[in-house]
Amino acid sequence: MNKYLSQLTLTSFILLFISACNSDSHDKVTPPMMDDKNTAPTAMDLSVTIQADTEFSGTLTATDKDGDTLLYSLSSGASYGSVEVNADGTFSYVPQREYTGSDSFKFSVSDGVNGKVTAMVNITIELLEVTFSSYSRAAFEQNQTDTPLSVNGRLFIQDVTSGADYNDLLEQ
Repeated sequence: MNKYLSQLTLTSFILLFISACNSDSHDKVTPPMMDDKNTAPTAMDLSVTIQADTEFSGTLTATDKDGDTLLYSLSSGASYGSVEVNADGTFSYVPQREYTGSDSFKFSVSDGVNGKVTAMVNITIELLEVTFSSYSRAAFEQNQTDTPLSVNGRLFIQDVTSGADYNDLLEQ
């Protein structure tokens, strides 16, 4: 009888274990479902051309197939100017004084669900076009203690045809 009792105990233990593992209890905790179909936003590079010593304002572009709200941020600043990126994608860039050439910065976009994606803004800074008459008039009207007008980063457009164009300044 001892032999049958030990087999009965072993069989009871196995049945009890299987029953406990396959419970139909309504107290189950279900892990939250992950939305694996949400896609990351797509950010677009931007190229702009501006003139020296001129602030530029614009709007960065990104799209999200899922319609999630996008948040923008600066991820890498400009080398030859200052840049500010707002959460709504608007930005402003100011080149260093008298600088001409190329500059760039990187921005990031997040949809709050996926990781950030980055894109680049490439900026070409050209010479600032000024008319010779307006520039020379501004120089003539300066006080001796004023900071001299900048010549670097300027492209002078000749609009003076004769000395008579300055008669009004000489008659004072």
